[in-house]
Amino acid sequence: MEIQNPWLNTGQKGKKVRSTHLEQQDLIIVERYTVLRLVKEMLRVKYDKVENLKILDLGCGDGICTEYLAKEFPNNDFLLIDGSKEMIDKAKTRLVSIARCQFQVQSFEEYSEPQLTSEESYDFIFSSTAIHHIDKQQKLNLNKAIYQNLKKGGCFLNFDVVKPASPFAEEIQDQLWINWMNRMIINYGQDLNVGDHDHIPKRHSEHPINQPCTLLDNLSSLEEAGFQDVDCFYKYSVFALFGGFKN
Repeated sequence: MEIQNPWLNTGQKGKKVRSTHLEQQDLIIVERYTVLRLVKEMLRVKYDKVENLKILDLGCGDGICTEYLAKEFPNNDFLLIDGSKEMIDKAKTRLVSIARCQFQVQSFEEYSEPQLTSEESYDFIFSSTAIHHIDKQQKLNLNKAIYQNLKKGGCFLNFDVVKPASPFAEEIQDQLWINWMNRMIINYGQDLNVGDHDHIPKRHSEHPINQPCTLLDNLSSLEEAGFQDVDCFYKYSVFALFGGFKN
């Protein structure tokens, strides 16, 4: 199944107005569908048959990432965890037709508690645009819990916002982000809305809920947690796909 960005859909169904923040994530999150395709490809490379795996979607939001993975690889068991009951409810609605899904309301802090961390439970753990909400020490604690939860040979991939390394780098990457959003708006046929989202990078960097680390700090945190073969597999503006393995 080829994943398509709905913002590029020029048919009548693609013309519906997206009014809520969640509905605008396809516009705001740079190259979301490219990253999902890369995750699919990496799973195919990592496993001869992508089936009978235990997969964890950590900070699942409304379940869109699991939806695409489950439709492509249905013969696996999926657990979706999020700290928001509202998001879990949305994920349950989105994934109502996916049989092998379980859901759990649990924060990153709760997941990281040593007494709550079960060992070697998952073949693959994935997180999307969520972990940047916790601070550097909490990220390390979470990475350690994720590493402990992986089976030997398992993989963790995190698609998230990372902090630019300098003010100059931030200026460039924010403009790349703005350019991408405006290009999507034009492709969607909404030329009059060009510029409406130009404030988002600055608002994101100034909002206290967002605590991104630099890419290098994220990679170092994974290595400190025990991961091997840590790397960045894709990056566009402040959005990066990175992770590691438990060999």
